[in-house]
Amino acid sequence: MSTRTPDQIRDESMARFNQVAPVKYDVGQKEHGGNLDENVNFTDIEYEAVDFWHYVQSLKHKYEPLLEENKTLRRRVAALEEMIKR
Repeated sequence: MSTRTPDQIRDESMARFNQVAPVKYDVGQKEHGGNLDENVNFTDIEYEAVDFWHYVQSLKHKYEPLLEENKTLRRRVAALEEMIKR
């Protein structure tokens, strides 16, 4: 499991956000024609949400079997460690 504290999780997450967000924002401003306050609309937000949904589903498809395999292997290691103790 994770050895990070809640503060470390927050700080690392925010550091990554601060690293990526300015560039992503600037690119988006060019793609969407300038001032976000003047040009944003609900359709843009809906399309972003749809894209995000598909990204999540693809990652689930890719990683959920690995997470299940990890659980199985951890149970097996724990059982073997228990056998060694005897």
